Amino acid sequence: MRYSHITISGGVCSGKGTLARNLKPYLESEGWTFFSGSEFAHAFAPQFYNEKIVSNKHHHTAQDYSDEVDQQIDSKMREILQTDKHHVIDAWLAGYNARGISSVLKVLLICSHSDVIIDRIANRDNCTVEKAKEHLKSRETTNLTKWTRMYGDYGFLDPKNFDLVIDTYSSGPMETVGRVLDRLQMVKAK
Repeated sequence: MRYSHITISGGVCSGKGTLARNLKPYLESEGWTFFSGSEFAHAFAPQFYNEKIVSNKHHHTAQDYSDEVDQQIDSKMREILQTDKHHVIDAWLAGYNARGISSVLKVLLICSHSDVIIDRIANRDNCTVEKAKEHLKSRETTNLTKWTRMYGDYGFLDPKNFDLVIDTYSSGPMETVGRVLDRLQMVKAK
């Protein structure tokens, strides 16, 4: 196998968590470990889970914690991607943290229709369409502004920085899994 890790990046409700969950039956028995961005932060930067974030039932923004915490999480993620094997990490900056590491399959998930993203947010968070629109705009703007200030204008979700780009508007959950497994050169059926 060419790749020893998979990073799954994408914006709000692009399907990162769904793809990671759907990859588990194929990779977990082969010794792969799975982390979402928040699980990674909880494991490697416990101060991330301050009272404000724990009490917030919806997803947080990058402004909810300090630059130092962000840097600690990103540094640890990059270290693991350079030294360990068989991790699947789904997080907005996972692809950025894997930059220049050829053994990492960097997957970017996009959803080409914003109305579908808004519908996903409303369903996930059980909120109104207006609240979902506010959440989408606020979270994307806040996160990308902070990371650009911290790390420069990298193009964190620019398709040119990824090995595989999948539009989850036109690619269903199992088709998306199949495309990743094909890139890993693994048998689809287990």
